[in-house]
Amino acid sequence: MFAAECLVHDYLNGRTMPTLVHRRVVRIVEARLVDGALPVLDHDLCRDVDSEASAPPRVIEAS
Repeated sequence: MFAAECLVHDYLNGRTMPTLVHRRVVRIVEARLVDGALPVLDHDLCRDVDSEASAPPRVIEAS
């Protein structure tokens, strides 16, 4: 599960997803890793992640 979590985290690149969706994506990626399916993050899965992901919150620096 650690490898799947790392792949999803790297793909998100700071973006966030609802917890249940994130868990579902990690389970899908984990299953693909176990099965040896390539690509692990295919076009359809990336599109689904992109549609659910939110941009990271903007940080406003105090002056």
